[in-house]
Amino acid sequence: MGLVLVNSLPVVLGVLKAHLGLDAASLGSYGSAETIGSAIGSFVAVFALRRASPRIVAAVGLVLAVAADAISMGLSSIHELIGIRWVGGFGTGFTQSACFLIYGASHQEQNQAIYSIGQTGLAFLAIWILPVIESAFGWHALFLGLALLMVPGLILVRHFPSAAIQRAANEVRGVRQPLSVPVWLALAGVTAFFVGQGALWAFLETIGEASGFSAATVHTSMTICAAFGTLGPIVVLLMAERIHPAIPLIGSVALTLLAVGFIQSRSPWIYTASISAFFFCLSLFAAYQFGVIAAAERSGRAAVLMAPANYAGFSVSAYLGGQLVERFGYSSLAWFDGSMMTAALLSLLFLMSKGQPIQHARSSVTASLPTS
Repeated sequence: MGLVLVNSLPVVLGVLKAHLGLDAASLGSYGSAETIGSAIGSFVAVFALRRASPRIVAAVGLVLAVAADAISMGLSSIHELIGIRWVGGFGTGFTQSACFLIYGASHQEQNQAIYSIGQTGLAFLAIWILPVIESAFGWHALFLGLALLMVPGLILVRHFPSAAIQRAANEVRGVRQPLSVPVWLALAGVTAFFVGQGALWAFLETIGEASGFSAATVHTSMTICAAFGTLGPIVVLLMAERIHPAIPLIGSVALTLLAVGFIQSRSPWIYTASISAFFFCLSLFAAYQFGVIAAAERSGRAAVLMAPANYAGFSVSAYLGGQLVERFGYSSLAWFDGSMMTAALLSLLFLMSKGQPIQHARSSVTASLPTS
């Protein structure tokens, strides 16, 4: 729930462009404000989770995110909106770190797949309903819709663990070993993956508009895209432990490279197929990436650090995407995304080649947190 604005970013940026007349660089700055705040929040949460329970950390994050959306309803200046998005992003990162700690304990690919289904399903709902809200009640009402979409998260957070997880870990673990070089490189690959994916994701809607498609056509394409994004984690749930992770990882990169090559097609059908394949592969790759790294480092530290690594890339992705578009056009986003995703794949293949224990936990494991 905390990632609702990130998942609906193409729609939000499209609305802001229409009503505030913003250029690509300004839109990128707005998107990056949310994700930079998320990066900071997820990093701070690494330390907060040493003493506070995942329930408290997630609840604080959700409250901050909802408050930021509520305040945004009364703002009209892009500078004010960018400022409050730092607060909302901080809350998002706080919440996601608590979630990743729990997801990394066992059944990593399946947990990440279920998480992705929730996020892509929420994106589908947001992309479908937010334009309706904006059309009926004005663009400021968009933020009310975002806030309401997070209310279920505030209700469900009571099911999170109510005790700080590290305390239990300290009772059963000895001295922690430092993370290996292959694990650190794989975490760097997480950053590379999300900087590339985020740069393209933020501008999917504006790419369609630049290709000459009507607003209705672009909206339909984005809705189909969100639906296909949900299929990726469903595939993971079906295949999770039946095949080696390298197969879906390589396959998703190959399909992405093919898909983004046609993203500027003048045919709405090809455009829709391209962005749908892109989002499908994003969720598929992310689930296996999480599973490989979390399973290779069983203390849980790498799983928690994936949230800051995620946002370290995503935080600057929209800004970098805007700068690339301003200087080189939309085609540069496809090249950038493809190169970053390939780098992420290579880091995972290197991790697996070094004999890290890529295994699927079938029982609950208490996770610990980094001390440095």
